[in-house]
Amino acid sequence: MCDYVTGDVIVVDLTCSCLRGAFQPNNTLFTLSNVQTLYLRGNDLTGDIPSSICRMHSLENLSLADNKLGDLIPPCLGNLSKIAYLSLSFNRMQGSLLMRYKRRQVGTWRKIGYDDPISKETASGAKLTALP
Repeated sequence: MCDYVTGDVIVVDLTCSCLRGAFQPNNTLFTLSNVQTLYLRGNDLTGDIPSSICRMHSLENLSLADNKLGDLIPPCLGNLSKIAYLSLSFNRMQGSLLMRYKRRQVGTWRKIGYDDPISKETASGAKLTALP
C-alpha cells in the first residue's frame, strides 16, 4: 500500500506468499525507508534476521512469525523507536532475550511475540534488547 499523498510504500504484506530461502542482508526490501508495516509471516524464510532491517526507521508493525529464522536477533531492532507491534514467534530462535522495562518516548510495544515464557507474561510496555 502506498501513501496517497507522497506515493511512498508504507505497507508491505507478504503473509503466506511462499517466500523461501535465506533472509539476505542486501535485500532491496530494506531500502524502503518509509515502510510502517512489514508482514512476512507464514513463509519459509531461513537464516538470521539481518541487521539491515534496522534501516527501516519508520517501522511501526513487524511480523516475522511462522518462518524458520535462526536465533540471531540484531541488537539494533530494540532501537527502532516507532515499533508498536513485533512478532517473532514460531521460528527457530532459541536465544534468550533481555526484557528491559522502559516507557518509550514515542510509545510502547504492545506485543512481543517470541517463544519465551518470560516475554509472554511481561511483554507489555517492554523494550527488547538482544543479549550478546
